[in-house]
Amino acid sequence: MNCRGCGVEVEPTAEQINLGVDQILEASLEDAKIKGGVCPLCGHSKELPYSHRKSIQFLLLSAALLLVFGVAATFYISRQTTRAAVASEVASRLTQNADLIRLLGQPIKVASGVQGEVKQDETGWSEAHLTVPIVGPNGVATVRVVGGKGSGPWIFTTMEVIAEAQHKKLDLIAGKVVEYDPSVYVDAHTQAVVAPEYLSVSAAAPTTSGEYPCLWASAAGGKWTSQLGQCAIALPMAASASVDRYEVDLRYGSFVIRQTDLSFKDAVVVRLTRTYSSYDWIQPNPVHAFGRNANHSFDIAPVGTRNPYTQQFLVLGDGNYLYFDRISKGTGYADSVFQHTETATSFYKATTRWNGNGWTMRLQDGSSILFPESYNAVNLAQGAALQMTDRSGNKIVLVRNGRRDLQEVRAPKGGYIKLKYDDHSRIIRAEDITGHWAQYQYGPTGMLTDVVLSSGVERHYTYNGDLMTSIRDEHSQFLLRNFYGNRYGPNMLDHQQTDAGIYSYTYELSANGKYVARVVVTFPDGSTKTIEPTDSVPGYVKNL
Repeated sequence: MNCRGCGVEVEPTAEQINLGVDQILEASLEDAKIKGGVCPLCGHSKELPYSHRKSIQFLLLSAALLLVFGVAATFYISRQTTRAAVASEVASRLTQNADLIRLLGQPIKVASGVQGEVKQDETGWSEAHLTVPIVGPNGVATVRVVGGKGSGPWIFTTMEVIAEAQHKKLDLIAGKVVEYDPSVYVDAHTQAVVAPEYLSVSAAAPTTSGEYPCLWASAAGGKWTSQLGQCAIALPMAASASVDRYEVDLRYGSFVIRQTDLSFKDAVVVRLTRTYSSYDWIQPNPVHAFGRNANHSFDIAPVGTRNPYTQQFLVLGDGNYLYFDRISKGTGYADSVFQHTETATSFYKATTRWNGNGWTMRLQDGSSILFPESYNAVNLAQGAALQMTDRSGNKIVLVRNGRRDLQEVRAPKGGYIKLKYDDHSRIIRAEDITGHWAQYQYGPTGMLTDVVLSSGVERHYTYNGDLMTSIRDEHSQFLLRNFYGNRYGPNMLDHQQTDAGIYSYTYELSANGKYVARVVVTFPDGSTKTIEPTDSVPGYVKNL
């Protein structure tokens, strides 16, 4: 055995040899001292056995921990050093800018509290996204920096100085000084396109038609004419008529409203179609273009995983989406290519890839949609389409402001829809080239409550939280009342009342609880119909 004080090996006493280890462990401290005696080297009691194996295990564990801590410390110091080097290079450029000197005076110094990070991918490309506080004799400011670096020097694509007290923003790259608007979107990704290397896999066959079971009704003569059937995913650029209808999406038990508020004919037909959905789960942002849970058909945007970039979703105006899987090797965004194969729609085999400052989506028929860079987007509008081109080359240009709120829809031959917003990025008025207009009002909870069209048509909505509970027309007549139960899910329609009577829904949820496996629809006359929507549910939802 070994002495606990100095570790030297000592001979056990006869008593200890006769005692079992368990007996020694159970002995009191005083008994152990008597039995073990005293170490001849250090004078400590040889109280309890201390094996060589435990000593070696302890030393190995200590060495492993020191190694882990050492690697972590080295990584942290390396990151801090790289970040400090970038901040130092930024500071040297700031002190040479005359506009900044006039604003803050000199000397200008970097203050403590530099935030952000410098990342490097497998190709050796580095990207810096930093927020650098600076101070001068006349005030303080914050510098937002985005830069990239390969084997050469740092190339900064964004270097904006925000001086809140002076309400000024200096774009040091463009050499501009403008009034500061804190809501303006700032680009984050700047890496040039890297030629993709494709995976050696063929496009999968579609698994759904792009349609799903629903109960729907169109407004005709102030009444809803309901019927059970199939609803199609509302795709961008697809030929469609103006709509004024509701749907019950039986895949989720959700209630959906679609209404075309403005429409005119140019080289193409341009329509502003407004949507509401009680099941806004793919993009649960509190504010869309028409308030919470309500949007329009031009604010569609790609979202998805990042770091690594393995999948994308094209989120549509009604909250539905198209799934795009990565078909190129790698995990970065600059060499990424995503493809949609799930639905047998016009988007089958459509691809999305990085174009240097955003994303380009191309369909098999030659049409395309252009999206901006949107790494820092806080709502769908900030990642939404900038341009849509059909198979014949007709372009719809979507003009957006610094917040990326849609200001104008421009048709190929000069037609337009112009939009006005409130301070919460919600549309309050829309007007088209023909002089037709629509006005919108919102309630205290951010929900769209009133729509008035120049045609004389009106819609007035009430809610329980985010859930639409009633619709009235311009004559204050109820078109529909909704009731939501808590037996299945807080946003699932339990029953609804129309002029035709009451429709009821009884659901059986899937094993993961994310969609409806079976639903029984009871009609006003008491008859029933059982629907199993599973085959129309996206694979992503099934695998949650």
